[in-house]
Amino acid sequence: LAKVNWPVLNGTQKFDAISIPGFSQAYGVSFLSVVDYDDKDYSLDLWRAMLSNKTFAEYYLSELEFSVVKYDKVPDEKTGRLQIIFQSDGNPRHNKPSTDSKLPFLISGQHYLFVFLTKVTISSKPSTDSKLPFLHLAAGLALNVDLEFNYLVTRFPNSQMAVGVVLFSNNSMSPTEDFQNSRRYFSRPGGASRRYQVTDVKLSSTHDTGPFPLSAEGHRIRNLTAPTPTAVFRPSPVCFFDKEGSKSGPVFTGPRKSLSQSQRRRLRGSLAKAIFGARYNQQFYFQGKRDERRWLKWSKALPIGMRLQYFAFGSPDDASLKSSKYLFWSSILSMVPVDLPTGEQTSDISKESLMAWGLMALNWASAVSSQLGL
Repeated sequence: LAKVNWPVLNGTQKFDAISIPGFSQAYGVSFLSVVDYDDKDYSLDLWRAMLSNKTFAEYYLSELEFSVVKYDKVPDEKTGRLQIIFQSDGNPRHNKPSTDSKLPFLISGQHYLFVFLTKVTISSKPSTDSKLPFLHLAAGLALNVDLEFNYLVTRFPNSQMAVGVVLFSNNSMSPTEDFQNSRRYFSRPGGASRRYQVTDVKLSSTHDTGPFPLSAEGHRIRNLTAPTPTAVFRPSPVCFFDKEGSKSGPVFTGPRKSLSQSQRRRLRGSLAKAIFGARYNQQFYFQGKRDERRWLKWSKALPIGMRLQYFAFGSPDDASLKSSKYLFWSSILSMVPVDLPTGEQTSDISKESLMAWGLMALNWASAVSSQLGL
């Protein structure tokens, strides 16, 4: 079980606050930001929009405060699911009070953006949502994250929305080869002939140096025989614009990049610092045309993988979000193959499920008000 240094976890640095003996692979996801960008050609081209602040506005979730509105302590007897639901609370941090206390919006200047609601689910039994069959929730070894935006008010004439997601891995990889994408196709039940392309983000690497498992910390020898990780982050290829799920739009994989120093500071409440320790401050990053790597001395810990990935939401009927008041999107982080789980992986493994849920609770106990870190 995890060993927790509570004074350190509740502090500002959090380094090495959580120790989990015996594990060799660790993956995580943090939802960093929400993006409102101008897309007059309906191309969902985030790269182009990022070139100017006249077409791109990024709102960091660390500016918000959150409260838990539901927390399951034990799995549901029928479904095996445990859920935690939280929402943005009132006003953003360090901003003036809202004129309407009943609507907790994120504010940037005079731009009211949304009410943010998040539901995180883990299950002690295999589970699949009938509306999203491509998001299979393996027992105890996967997290499902639902993002819900209410009262959308956009900034640009042809606004679309996107989210910035930070992916973590204990594998150190090159910027051009980490978190590889692989594509699969699915059809929704009752969806006639419409098929959806699902892009999995493989949390592994084909880099010829191989992965750096946690057991290699403090050693010069690189372990090239470690098993290839099977974990994936799978975003849903479809988002919904009504609570009934009848009005949908596509989701596209946007830019993937290294984090800037200012963005890294936004992750001050992430559990990655508590689990990875000093390695949190090391990662591959881009330096011109060359792939560079931040190193301390060989005697120091090896770096982790950390990448910022954007996902863009396409509104239905090639329209902007001006008339939308609601948006819903799901994703999963799974430690096992998503589509073809083995018999062992589909068994009831409530012990692992509850352990993962305990880590989720630790995150909230430490610094949930400053960052959504999972």
